[in-house]
Amino acid sequence: MTPPTAPTPAEAPAPPRQTRRHFLRNLAAGLALPTVGLAYVVQVEPFWPQFHELAMPVKNLPPAFEGLRIAHLTDLHVSNAVPVGYIRAVVAEVNRLRPDICFVTGDLVTRHEGWIDEACDAVAGIAAPTYISLGNHDYGQLTYKGRIIDVANEIQQRLTAAGQTVLRNTAVPLRRGTDRLWIMGLEDIWSGRFSPAQAFASIDPAVPVIALSHNPDTAASLDSYGASWTLAGHTHGGQIRVPGYGALLLPVQDKSLQQGLHAFPRSQLYISRGVGFLARARIFCRPEVPIFTMTRAITGS
Repeated sequence: MTPPTAPTPAEAPAPPRQTRRHFLRNLAAGLALPTVGLAYVVQVEPFWPQFHELAMPVKNLPPAFEGLRIAHLTDLHVSNAVPVGYIRAVVAEVNRLRPDICFVTGDLVTRHEGWIDEACDAVAGIAAPTYISLGNHDYGQLTYKGRIIDVANEIQQRLTAAGQTVLRNTAVPLRRGTDRLWIMGLEDIWSGRFSPAQAFASIDPAVPVIALSHNPDTAASLDSYGASWTLAGHTHGGQIRVPGYGALLLPVQDKSLQQGLHAFPRSQLYISRGVGFLARARIFCRPEVPIFTMTRAITGS
């Protein structure tokens, strides 16, 4: 049997004619995709915090602290860009999760924008006992509500009056019965006041130390002084992350210190992506509030 022959160009069916309606529909779909993507980057992910549970194994942890739950907030950046209502909602969720204590590691505000009262009031709403260190945006002088203030001192005075503990190169013991551990807060390294020597001067080095230090570039120094854990922020995780590459922009010297858990010779560092932001954009980098549960680290024989 003779096989069928292919149609000649004259016999081939003509491609379907694109109507004006089809053209406009395809154009709308093509324009909608980047619009939806941009809306997600600036409207959804920056306000979609992840609350997740993590273990915090601590060497020589006193038995009374086994199971202690700690919420870690950082980089609130209450400002024209980060609504205080969003921060209050995050605090409300933290309160619902009922941690035993809470740590806040700086950048409550964004430099020169004010919003100090609102930021401090939001942090004062944390129900658990709260310990605070300062970040690079929490320093400097500012004309605020008709008077010149030192931002760091103003934050410290307001939060201390609210019953919270602001630590500036100091450490305080956390006690449960006869057991204790140290909670230490450092001044921010960019302030020029960072002094682990001062902070460690009056503590018992045999007792575990949890250090609150805004900038993760300080973790190596704190490890050498004897911190058990350092909790930091500052990087925001980069805010814009590329799969397979990581953060495009990081305000740290050690570019490996982007987010999450890092091991040092004697200690652990956790870098939170933070709650707020500077530029209002996040992609593959949701805000976060880690909730740690202390456990006794298992040491090798």
